[in-house]
Amino acid sequence: MKGSVGPMAHSVEDIKLALEVLFHPELNHYDPYVPPLPFKDDLYQKSATPGTITIGWLDSIESAPATPAMKRVTNLAKSTLEKLGYKVVPVKLAMEDLEEAREIFNGFIYNFIMEPLG
Repeated sequence: MKGSVGPMAHSVEDIKLALEVLFHPELNHYDPYVPPLPFKDDLYQKSATPGTITIGWLDSIESAPATPAMKRVTNLAKSTLEKLGYKVVPVKLAMEDLEEAREIFNGFIYNFIMEPLG
């Protein structure tokens, strides 16, 4: 199983703070490899309002079946989101799509974030 790159945090607010730093409008002045992509707080606020977004729910991945504990926690998250008024829909992804997405994401991270650091 390949590793993935991304921020980890204790709360959604911590992730928001990390993304605000990563998408700071002046960051590309210091690093030309970072595109000028501002954090869009209006989209973040909209997503915090139940009923305004649809959330895709992935029960398991064919090549890496979820453990009973992982299924239990994802089902708990799904039911909690539904109780809060969010629309949660099942997502089925082909293995080829998952591999392609992983390669694109890891390539982006390596080429635009890790490689410039030396």
